[in-house]
Amino acid sequence: MDEVRRLYDSTGRTVTAVAICCPGVTPQHYNNPGFKVVEYDEDSKQPIDFTTYYTTPDAVTWGNNSYTFDNAFGNTAGATIYDCLSTMPIDSLERRMNSVFTVKHLMPMPFSTKSGIEVKMGQ
Repeated sequence: MDEVRRLYDSTGRTVTAVAICCPGVTPQHYNNPGFKVVEYDEDSKQPIDFTTYYTTPDAVTWGNNSYTFDNAFGNTAGATIYDCLSTMPIDSLERRMNSVFTVKHLMPMPFSTKSGIEVKMGQ
């Protein structure tokens, strides 16, 4: 599992931060193992891109699949991840976050990629 989130102020209208997470390296929870390498601006220390490497439990080589934030979200080279996500309309985010990579766990589980997980910070 891999995820990005927009965090809002208490009004729910202004994006104040973006959170990125890293996938787990073990298939123990029935996900594809993966790890993330983050590229950041040396001056501001703001993340500008990341590459997520992932594999499947039966793969012969590790990390044989990957994707980048810039490619998945259409980010301009050198722009921060925050700048890209904080101004992107929710329907555009939905289209770009519509892939779920998982290893089959017993019965196939239904996944919803609909919008609705928008984190808003309280006062």
